[in-house]
Amino acid sequence: TIPAAGSAGVKDIVIQTDTGDITLAGAYTVNPAGEIGGFVADWTRWEEVAGLPAERSAPAVGVLNGVLYAFGGSWSSGYATNMYRYAGGSWSEVVGLPSARAGLGAGEMNESLFAVGGRDGSSLYGTNLYQYNGTNWAEVVGLPDGHRNLSAGVLNGALYAIGGSSSSS
Repeated sequence: TIPAAGSAGVKDIVIQTDTGDITLAGAYTVNPAGEIGGFVADWTRWEEVAGLPAERSAPAVGVLNGVLYAFGGSWSSGYATNMYRYAGGSWSEVVGLPSARAGLGAGEMNESLFAVGGRDGSSLYGTNLYQYNGTNWAEVVGLPDGHRNLSAGVLNGALYAIGGSSSSS
């Protein structure tokens, strides 16, 4: 079973393995209790690992070069630019997003992590597309229409932004 949430928002990370070792292999998902879970082949148990240094609701999560990143999101005081890196034992803060975002999508392609859309805390929905190369963020061509609470994924060398709420709807 999943450990009880310590507080609202994404905070606790749990990883399930088939060998007893902590691993970042498998799929990652946010569950209603506010934890991130990883699943592996046998799906029989969960293992708790280090939680994020700060609470987050609606952050983006992605994997780049075998490292898990959580970035953006919101909490009781506003919207975040922070990005945290998890390399298998603890989290460290690295260079944050150029602008605060929550409800954004993430995808990995061509040795870069992409942050897509989101909301900036005002009535604006983001059209921004940011590219992270492992060191810095750069803004690249944006979405034609602002979106938040979307999902993103990569297939055959193309980044897809799917669903969410549009600023024109």
